[in-house]
Amino acid sequence: MSSLIDAVYDARDADGMIEQRCQTYRELFALNAFRHPDHGRIVAATGPDMAGVVAPRPLAVAAYRLLAAGTVPVFAVGERWVFLTEGMPESFSSRRLLLSILRLPVVAILAPIPLALPTPASACVAGCTPRTAPPGSLSSRW
Repeated sequence: MSSLIDAVYDARDADGMIEQRCQTYRELFALNAFRHPDHGRIVAATGPDMAGVVAPRPLAVAAYRLLAAGTVPVFAVGERWVFLTEGMPESFSSRRLLLSILRLPVVAILAPIPLALPTPASACVAGCTPRTAPPGSLSSRW
């Protein structure tokens, strides 16, 4: 039986899977993904090129449909979905947008906060869909 099915990982298997996943995030999603040295999970650096928006599932489903499903990388963390987006430039309009977000049940993840990504051998984050995924393809496993 596979070590993935048994959820039993030896250190070499987990290290290899995590490095492979980092490479996938870099190539498929153009994210600056790396393994965090303290806890071993995969994180991506937020900044001018990348930010995240965390939303409750009902709001996220509606937003996902409006955003031309499959064109925005998204993954689930429990009952919340995380959308990956371009970072926000320093401007008056971006500050107005951030202020308007305060009225919604969402959280913006901006620089310099690292964003945790789905990591093999860590069950707390579900799968991430690629930018070209067909509608409704949010995966609970990747």
